[in-house]
Amino acid sequence: MAKVKMRMRTIVNDRKSIVLDYSPPIKNPATGKLHRFETLKLYVYDDPADQWERQYNKEIMMLARAVCAQRQLDIQNRRFGFISDTLRDSSFTDFFKVEARKKQQSFSDNWGMGVRYFIAFAGHDLISRTGRPISRNTAVSYYAKLRHI
Repeated sequence: MAKVKMRMRTIVNDRKSIVLDYSPPIKNPATGKLHRFETLKLYVYDDPADQWERQYNKEIMMLARAVCAQRQLDIQNRRFGFISDTLRDSSFTDFFKVEARKKQQSFSDNWGMGVRYFIAFAGHDLISRTGRPISRNTAVSYYAKLRHI
């Protein structure tokens, strides 16, 4: 199981950047590539000059620890087959559209039409251009695309 650790990297202007370190590397669900680090784009002062900078550092570190704990929970949930809150709350239609854009490689709008017919079937706003029912072969092709996801 992957472990998540917080690390600090020194950057310019006497500040440090907070980075999450994954060991071993984990697969990014969006890109499918393995990655070892995640930059949180959170920064703390290296040597706080006054009480405001110290308070800022304290709040940023609490936020970074919360993000680190959430990432660890997401990794453990995937290990045991649970769905994370972010995936559970996301829209399948939006996910299907993104996957269709990735898979569509030719001039054929097969993936796009699969998305349109799925949305029409699911009861959303989008309807087919012609309004006619699709043929059995077309339906099988669209179902194959949906099943492939």
